[in-house]
Amino acid sequence: MVNYFKWGAPHFLVWLWLLPLTALLAWRAVRLRLRAARRFCPVAADSRLGLPPLAERLYLKSALVVLSLGLVVLAAARPQVGLHRERAQRKGADIMLVLDTSLSMMARDMQPNRLAAAKEAALNLINRLPNDRFGVVVFAAQAYVYCPITVDHDAVQMFLDSVDASSAPQPGTALSNAIRVAAEALSQSESKHRALVILSDGEDHVSDTPQVAEKAVRETAVRIEVLGFGSRQGEPIPVTDDQGNVRGLKLDQNGRTVLSKLGEEELRQLATIGRGSYHWAVEGGAVNDLASRLEAMEGAQVGTLIYTEYGERYQWLLGLAVLLLALEAILPERARREGQVE
Repeated sequence: MVNYFKWGAPHFLVWLWLLPLTALLAWRAVRLRLRAARRFCPVAADSRLGLPPLAERLYLKSALVVLSLGLVVLAAARPQVGLHRERAQRKGADIMLVLDTSLSMMARDMQPNRLAAAKEAALNLINRLPNDRFGVVVFAAQAYVYCPITVDHDAVQMFLDSVDASSAPQPGTALSNAIRVAAEALSQSESKHRALVILSDGEDHVSDTPQVAEKAVRETAVRIEVLGFGSRQGEPIPVTDDQGNVRGLKLDQNGRTVLSKLGEEELRQLATIGRGSYHWAVEGGAVNDLASRLEAMEGAQVGTLIYTEYGERYQWLLGLAVLLLALEAILPERARREGQVE
């Protein structure tokens, strides 16, 4: 264990300027007192009045007061000494959350809707994996790195909270774009242990997604894990206004209500290509099972953290200041002479 020192309230140290001023005033007070004594008894005043011993005692008592004042100021600045300091190797994987924000994710076969359920699942993953770094990619027709890979889980959660259907505003769903963007972001990672976690209902308007996934796995050695959201029977897609009020349901070109179904087969295929696993979010324990798989990934060192706990030490200085003031109070100004009765 190695001790480290810091001030808890360093702004109080500015009051140390009082020390030379107090010392000067105390020295001046002693000089004036001695001068007055010499005027009272001008002839051999030093020997008759015992001024040299008196001066020594007065200077000593003044020094005790000045020193006590200095200790009080230092105590107010709250000196702190490090009690514990250690290096901890933090090991974990780099995980990119690929979040579907297309219109179909607003279907309400999960409460309150698929997108909200996906965000909640993502937050649960982050809380379950404190040693991993996370980033967020949002996608609809286009994909964007919404939050870069970071160890700051609070920042990732803040970004996730702000995700809505307008985060990727182009209509449509292109899962291949999301995989491409996420894999490219992970390729810059120093960690060799990388994973894409796709949170989607599997609706996809492009046909090259499996080929893009194969290329991503081959070039970046990324694992693809999948969480599926939505019902297998299908659910209408609500159309809302700017205030979030439902104005109706999405219709096709023939005026019929569009039903959005879980694209389970497509999502399973992606998980197989990515040497990962598929989980249906409707099933209990799906998020916990996925978190356990990610947790089992052999971690790589992604940072070195230093922990230091500081303990307050002002009590010692304050106690010493009180002790010196007490000593000053009981210290007589004149030394008792031999045979003198007080």
